[in-house]
Amino acid sequence: MNIVKVERFQTCNFCQKPAHYDAPMRGRSTWAYFCDDCYAERGSHNTGTKFVLMTDDEVAHSKCGDEVYDAKLEDQFMASVDIEELMEESLFGDSCGVEVADGCMVEPDGKCCHGYSSPLLLAGLI
Repeated sequence: MNIVKVERFQTCNFCQKPAHYDAPMRGRSTWAYFCDDCYAERGSHNTGTKFVLMTDDEVAHSKCGDEVYDAKLEDQFMASVDIEELMEESLFGDSCGVEVADGCMVEPDGKCCHGYSSPLLLAGLI
């Protein structure tokens, strides 16, 4: 299971408590956010992500600073990405995120706080 530090917890899809996990539902391919109790009852325990809160210092350093979206940087990054390898890793690997042009990690269909999109999203695969 991957461990990811977050600034705040998402909400459990089942009971509205803070979600400490993002994982597949037991016996299904559908993923959900789970609190501890709902994860124990409904979560698949062999894969997924456990969320841990960031410290105040980590939160301060994670805020977007002076970085500005640069389309040229994103184009250069896309030219260097092996899309087939990235797609295979996203589908079958242990990683639950992909790197974008500025080094941020995002979900495969996501965008970072600086405006850079997932390469899978840019390639039109998602």
